Amino acid sequence: MYLDWAVLAVSFYNTISLFWLGLTVLLNGDRRVLGTWISGGGLVLGGVLFVSHTAIMGRGLSSLSLGMTFWWWVSWVPAIAAPLAWYGVMLWHAGFHPGRPHPHRAWLLGVVALLAGILAGLILSSTVSVYRYLSAGRDAYFSQLPGVALLFVCYLLYSLLCYLLPLDLLRRPVAAAPPITAVARRQARPWLAAVSALLLLAGVVMTGTAVWALLPRGTLTTLANPTIETMVKRFDLAVAGLVAAAVTLLGRAIVGYAVFTGHLLPRRGFFRQWRSTVILAAGFSLVVSVAWVGPVHRFYGLLLAALVMTLFHVLSSWRAFAEREQFMAQIGPFVASQGLYDRMREGAPPDPAELESLFATLCRDVLGARAAVLVPAGSLAALAGPPLVYAPGGTRMAVPPLAELTAWFPASESRFRPAGQVGAAWAVALRQGGARRPDDAGRTAGAGQAPPDALPGEPAGVAPAAAYRRDPAAAAEPALGGVLLLGEKLDGNPYTEEELELAQAGGERLLDTLAGMELAGVAMRLLRERVAQVKVLENQGRRILHDQVLPRLHTAILQLSARRGDPAVSDAVVELTAAHREISDLMRDVTANLPRGLAQQGLAAALRGLVQSEFGGEFNAVAWEMDAAAEEAAGRLAPFVAEVVYFAARELLRNAACHGRGGDVSRPLRLRVGLEASGGEVRLAVEDNGVGVDAGPAAEWAGGSGSGLRFHSTMLAAVGGRLEVLPLPDGGTRGVVAVPGG
Repeated sequence: MYLDWAVLAVSFYNTISLFWLGLTVLLNGDRRVLGTWISGGGLVLGGVLFVSHTAIMGRGLSSLSLGMTFWWWVSWVPAIAAPLAWYGVMLWHAGFHPGRPHPHRAWLLGVVALLAGILAGLILSSTVSVYRYLSAGRDAYFSQLPGVALLFVCYLLYSLLCYLLPLDLLRRPVAAAPPITAVARRQARPWLAAVSALLLLAGVVMTGTAVWALLPRGTLTTLANPTIETMVKRFDLAVAGLVAAAVTLLGRAIVGYAVFTGHLLPRRGFFRQWRSTVILAAGFSLVVSVAWVGPVHRFYGLLLAALVMTLFHVLSSWRAFAEREQFMAQIGPFVASQGLYDRMREGAPPDPAELESLFATLCRDVLGARAAVLVPAGSLAALAGPPLVYAPGGTRMAVPPLAELTAWFPASESRFRPAGQVGAAWAVALRQGGARRPDDAGRTAGAGQAPPDALPGEPAGVAPAAAYRRDPAAAAEPALGGVLLLGEKLDGNPYTEEELELAQAGGERLLDTLAGMELAGVAMRLLRERVAQVKVLENQGRRILHDQVLPRLHTAILQLSARRGDPAVSDAVVELTAAHREISDLMRDVTANLPRGLAQQGLAAALRGLVQSEFGGEFNAVAWEMDAAAEEAAGRLAPFVAEVVYFAARELLRNAACHGRGGDVSRPLRLRVGLEASGGEVRLAVEDNGVGVDAGPAAEWAGGSGSGLRFHSTMLAAVGGRLEVLPLPDGGTRGVVAVPGG
């Protein structure tokens, strides 16, 4: 009973594992690559083989039902195709191409010849596909056709070659491969070698089983004999156990190093899924096999299997939710606000400690790197400042000159490359503007492609990163904004494709933050200086015109008026008088556009006059809430700051008057204007009980484009203030203008 239980458990395990791996490769791999179809199809065929194997073992080897013949016939298709699929995918993995010379060309022709002979033998012999002849015994089976023994020998030789030749492929260097492909193959080589060795050992055991079955003996060699059946099951358990070990190691290579999927890097989460699948396959196989061969009623085994599946599904969902929460916590600092607007308004420079903390979060919590260095390049080098270094354990890596780093990524589609020559695992290109990759960016240009000249520091025998990019002339190439050097991971696992993409996105975000904050700060400082210069020049020009130019013109007119008898002098007087009048009108117009009484009476009085003169008939009631302390604080504002506040308040009043009723002219509209000083700020609030801004953004309330609010927000930011517009809970709108100076 224990032998039957073990055979069924291993067979169930192989079935589940092979189907999961095959479908995962086919569904998640690059289906434009031939190797994906060969590997995925071969794994699915292996699953089909163990489906028939499980059915045969579950019925019992001595059974002679029609179903046994069906499953025996079905098993021959994957049994023949699976070994060749393994050899084929290893040839593809090693860069084999039919149009180029390769040491295994002759071996491949020999394997194909053996396959053709096996297929011909199966077509000519109907005896092989009939299970009852095999169950009846060696003599009954081979007496039906003299060539059956030769057919089995050819199949065993064919299998051994398909599992032995990949070991030779793994020891040969790949002549031309992109750097990422070379790294992946080097890391996966021990796993693939172990898989090939286990499959070869399984083929040897299978050969030993065939030799044992062909040897003559005194007893009747038939599966109806319990001794013979037990011995066959032992051989079968050994072969299936070796295949189970090979499948487990192959799954680790696929999910950990993305072999046979057409991708250059593993995908995030696949390792956890494969580990869960192995646990599920092992637990489910044990439960089902015990229920099938044990003394317990099979219904209870089915019930227990259902409970196991339910428990696994619950644990998988819980784990997926926990990982999602962890991922959201990791990327939270990068999607959160960096306070750029407040920094620009306050004129504060970037905080190096805050940016270094954000960089450490990216390296430690998101990527799990031992060390990292972010090196700004190109036009961002002067803005972003010195490189950011993450080295918690004192691990330092050599940073090459900037010119050498730039030469590593000659085109926009060069995303990342190995950087072992500087003590790092990967070098990630950070593009200005966050240029995204095309669908096939970063993939190989084809196994065996002749590489261009190697870049400086490139390992021997490895093509540079440019070997797997498309034509750079196909699209505009964003400039290189920086390079992120990543050390090895703390857990020793390779970086996944998603992790390197996160590293690229996070590095680009950091560079944008560094450069953007510096650029915005410089622009805001220049704007403030320019505004101050304009106001000084404006006042100075008005004073010169009023105090110097106009009096001189008036004097010249008076002096020339005494000599009006001369026609030329009379014409000059007319021209001077016209010039005097134009300058006077111009100064009068400029003065009229300035807030009345703002300089003489203060901001509060100017606002009251504004409401009475321009908006007196627009509101049914106006409430003023201004205490003496607030009016005094507003009076201490610099003239230009008070002028900016005045015009921003005028825009808020205009919006309330024009859009507060929402098209209903009979709607009563009340206004409240409040002025307060607290917390180092002077805040002016304009509230109305109109339709509010609940139905849309503030731009709609502002009447169309909202350019007025944007302009006044920019001017307030230039003087260190801010403008806020928000709906009130009971309806209406509240606009707040705040400037420092309380």
